[in-house]
Amino acid sequence: MENAEQISLEESMKNCLFYLDAAVLSVAGGPERAYLDMGEISAAAWELRQELLAGQALLQWQGISERVRVALEEMVSLVNALPEAAFQGEGFEGLCHPAWGEVRGAAKKFIGVRHNDAPTGE
Repeated sequence: MENAEQISLEESMKNCLFYLDAAVLSVAGGPERAYLDMGEISAAAWELRQELLAGQALLQWQGISERVRVALEEMVSLVNALPEAAFQGEGFEGLCHPAWGEVRGAAKKFIGVRHNDAPTGE
């Protein structure tokens, strides 16, 4: 693919952070918001889990502060620890599993840290 457009690793990480931020806002907003944001699909909990786990790629990136990295690592760890029942449920009910409550709390913490650490214009 000689004319294929490629983006740099830095740009790829910025894109990953952009989509992670959207997923974090969804989970932090509660099950109703997350379900709507995920397009009201039957696998909403699974899809949200996958989008949050994509944040693992950012843990080694130098484009985030140490404070953001720590908050992200906490949230990703909780997402990794979700029991299968928390992401195998159908539709809205899948997002109501009690284990999502801990993830929601970590997401709110991540939002606070990101907001306080974001440089002007980000």
